[in-house]
Amino acid sequence: IQNTEFRLPAGETQTESPYLACVNSDKSIPSQGASYQIGTMADGNLLSLAECICSRELVNEDDDFNNLTLQFAVWMVADGVSFNDMLAQSGNSGALNQFTGGETGQAASAFTDTIVVPAMDIIRSCNIAIP
Repeated sequence: IQNTEFRLPAGETQTESPYLACVNSDKSIPSQGASYQIGTMADGNLLSLAECICSRELVNEDDDFNNLTLQFAVWMVADGVSFNDMLAQSGNSGALNQFTGGETGQAASAFTDTIVVPAMDIIRSCNIAIP
């Protein structure tokens, strides 16, 4: 969700570290230094969200709160559900529950107020509807 451009002469290699967001809230958080390969391009609302985030330069590598907000926006759009529905669907495993500590009720409510409400604001500002 961050544009990264570079020129690479034939036969040379280069390592880049663009800002990424996890698309699967039900999978574990990757370990530091995990490698990725370029896969298929996202489509639909997920592509629209990525394009919106890139066009507004919302990523700030030094702002963990902002980037966590972006992560939750990506999960809600990828899953096509509200935070509460996403939390109910994810069970006791996966990245979402690693972030929330598997907490429900009051702890999840406080989390919703500080992270999810701004994430929904980003989604709405990108003209994407989430139930």
